[in-house]
This record gives sequence, structure tokens and C-alpha cells, in this order.
Amino acid sequence: MGFFTDGITVSFKNTESAIYNGFNYTRTTTNMISTASKVVLVFTPFYSLLVDLFTYRQYFFLITTAVQTLLFFILYLITLKKDYTLPVWAMITIMLTYKLFTTVFLAAFYSYLAVTIPKSIRGIAFGFNNSVLSVSYYIGSEIISRLVSDTRKAMLFSTIMALVGFGISVLIWILNARLNDTLNKDRI
Repeated sequence: MGFFTDGITVSFKNTESAIYNGFNYTRTTTNMISTASKVVLVFTPFYSLLVDLFTYRQYFFLITTAVQTLLFFILYLITLKKDYTLPVWAMITIMLTYKLFTTVFLAAFYSYLAVTIPKSIRGIAFGFNNSVLSVSYYIGSEIISRLVSDTRKAMLFSTIMALVGFGISVLIWILNARLNDTLNKDRI
């Protein structure tokens, strides 16, 4: 699941320029969109606190991956029109929402690893996780680099990856229910 979320993030970063060009945004406008969406990252400790206070991680996974899928699907639908356009405020809203939900996902995901992995192998598990995520960066980048000339295909690829991530979130939710709420054993 983290593989797909991080893969999507890297893939999207690789296509952002083409997407913005497709919307005929100027360089100043794209810088404004990029800067505005990074404001969300300043508040990451608050999102982490939210995850710590309401430790139902499986719901954070479901909600965040569902929103990511929806956002990519909306962008894909917009690019299906022949001369597609999107007001700058709408793109800023989409990017802010995307960054917010990705940040919440990552806060839940990394605390999920800490809760479910035995302390004796936690370092190995985090190292393995980072290796898997690095592979997703490479695979996502390689696929997107072949699609970047066609924004529609790139958005479809991102939507499919987000959908698979959502499917994995559903699977985790089901498994967690069957395993007596293992994800939330640290809940107070």
C-alpha cells in the first residue's frame, strides 16, 4: 500500500509539469500551485497527533487512499476533454487536498509499522520498507517517463495505482477485523 502511495507521489511529481502545461498555466502560476500545496506539510505534526489520538489506522488508510483515487480520477476525467482547462484555484484545492491526505496516510502508515512489527526486528522492517518504497520510486518513474508525453495516459496510470492502493487498504481493513483489531492494540 505504501508502495503504491509513494509510487503515485513520485509519478505525479514527474508528470506535474506536463499536466500544468496541458492546463496552459504559466511558470508563475505553477510555482504558486506548488508553494500553496506545500503549506500543508508545515502542519504535519498536527496530522500525526490526529493519528495518535484516533488510532483507527485502517480507517485512515481507507479514507486517504479513497480521496487520492478520487482526485486522480477527477484529473483524469478533466484531461479527457479535447481542450481541457481548470481554474488555478481548483488545481490549488486539488493539490492541497492531495498533499493533506498523503501526509495523513504516511503518518498512519509509519505508526502502523511500529505497532505491528516486533521490536526486535523493527529496524530491519523499516529498512526493508524503505527498500520497497525506493523500488516504487524507480518503477513509477520509469513507467511515467514513457507516458509523460500523454497526460491522459499518465493520469490514468496514477488513477489505477491509487485504486490498487485503495484495494490494499480494504484488504488491510478486512484482515484487521479478522485478527482482533491488531492495528489498534496500542490504543488507550
